[in-house]
Amino acid sequence: MLDLRTGVAADDDPGNGSTWGTERQVRGAVIAVLLLAGPAARPGRVRALRLAGARVTGELDLTSAIIDCEIHFEVCSFSGVLSLRHATSLSVSLCGSSLPELSAEALRCPGLDMRDAVVEGNVWVQGSDITIDLNLDRARVGGWINGNLLTIGSWFNGRHGLSVGRFVSLAGARINGIDLRQSDIGHAGASEAAFRRPPPHLQHALALGAAGRTRRQPERRTGRRRRRPGRSHRVRRSHGRASDPTRRHASGPPRHRHRKV
Repeated sequence: MLDLRTGVAADDDPGNGSTWGTERQVRGAVIAVLLLAGPAARPGRVRALRLAGARVTGELDLTSAIIDCEIHFEVCSFSGVLSLRHATSLSVSLCGSSLPELSAEALRCPGLDMRDAVVEGNVWVQGSDITIDLNLDRARVGGWINGNLLTIGSWFNGRHGLSVGRFVSLAGARINGIDLRQSDIGHAGASEAAFRRPPPHLQHALALGAAGRTRRQPERRTGRRRRRPGRSHRVRRSHGRASDPTRRHASGPPRHRHRKV
């Protein structure tokens, strides 16, 4: 791993990446060359790209790339859009990193890890196929998350403070489970619903405890029949047994006793 962090929390905040010096800057075009035409791994080692505390300058365009190694950007700052459209990778990690936007439509990879990441604009993952997890725990997205036709083999995680300014769209998605406990979705005051219809196809579970602006769940139906408004349901009691005043007597109409004058 190439670790360019200073060890000072304020200086290593990727939100201040524009102020980092040239000694911490790596061009996106150079990273693309290393991933697509870099040297092979030494015997007994696994090839991977691991970068921490770096300022990635320019656009990192990996559109339609087939990447035969894992990609790890830890608390890095991106000056341009990261494009993974139609790409294939073993794993993508952006933990704690700051990006203007993520374009990852039709991405194929086992896992996309964006814990604690900050995306100023939108996250585009529609049509992607993620074999295991999409992890957005504690991530902050200023715009929306477009996950239409997204396929996730395990969990869509957005727990413990996921913040999305606009909405999350999962139309036609096939996801094993969604966990959005303690998330805040739609806080930017958008007119759209927090979740756009139709809902995703869930095979396992949906956890929305303490999630903000989520879709209201339909009421459960019970076996009891609804009472019609205005209809009386009082029961008249006779000799300790309940009887229905609307029911006909078995031997004919009820007899009325005449009062003696």
